[in-house]
This record gives sequence, C-alpha cells and structure tokens, in this order.
Amino acid sequence: MPPRPKILQLPDDLKAELEKRMAASHFSDYKKLEQWLNGELAKRGLALTLTHAALHRYGLILSEKQNRVDTAIQMAKAVAKAAGEEEGTLSENLLRLGQENMYRLLVDTEKTATETRKLLLKLNKAVSGINQAPIQRRKLKEEYKGRLTKKLEDLAGDKTIDREAIIRHIREEIHGL
Repeated sequence: MPPRPKILQLPDDLKAELEKRMAASHFSDYKKLEQWLNGELAKRGLALTLTHAALHRYGLILSEKQNRVDTAIQMAKAVAKAAGEEEGTLSENLLRLGQENMYRLLVDTEKTATETRKLLLKLNKAVSGINQAPIQRRKLKEEYKGRLTKKLEDLAGDKTIDREAIIRHIREEIHGL
C-alpha cells in the first residue's frame, strides 16, 4: 500500500487555511503557497515539507470539487427558475437532477460494485426524503384547509353572531390552528 499523501497529514486548521489560500489565488502560484506552507510547518516544528508539485496535484482535486459545487448551484438555480408557477415541477426536476447525478456517479466511480451499490442506496434514500417534503406539505395544507372550511361553515350557520364577532372569531381560530 502506498504511503499516505503528505497533504492529508497536515493539521486540520493548516489544511483549511491552505485550501482557502488556494481558492483565493484561483488555484495558481503554487511556489508561493509552498513557501508559505513549509514556513508554517517549520514554525510548528513539524518534520513535514510539501513540494509545489504536490500542492498542484491537490489543487487540481480541489478545483474540480469547486467546479462541481458551482455547477450544482447553477443547476439548482436553473431548476428553481424553470419551476415557475407549477408546484410539483421543482420537486420533479430535483429528482431528475439527482437521478442524473447518481447515474454519472455510477459511471465515473472507481469503487467496487458493493461500495457503489451502498453509495447509490444512500443517495436514493436522500432523494426520496427530499421528495417527501412537498407531499407532506400538500397533505398538511389540505388538512388545514379542511379544518378552516369546517370552522367557517359552523360560523356561517350561527345567525346569532354579528360580522365583527365572526371576524374576531376567525382570527382566533386561524391563529389557534
């Protein structure tokens, strides 16, 4: 088994600062990052040094992840914009987007079949949970609508209550729901 990459041996706070600096420099100027990082490692008394080539390899990985995140954000914005007026459209488009991403993951993965299957099951469960939210919201909305309609019908049938009393009663009942 090959040795663990040095970049993964960095303390968490130093690794986070490195990643922040890489993103700020638009994943360039690795020689400057190498000098800074090795200086920080020396200050901490850690017997670890990294080359600009190692930083570049790690930067490529981070850059690719950042591109995926940016793409996902753009896709989500496009889905939200396309959803427009239709209530179910957003959920359906998100489901479709999730299915496409799961398929892409299945094709691109270098994991074993068992690992891939487990990962896909987790992703499928997450997408399923996301899609249950609009259904639950619709059920709750219908339940509240039914309860409110019944209360209004009860009030309309009571001829002894004047208009102001009905309005006051509706406010109390709506807030009570």
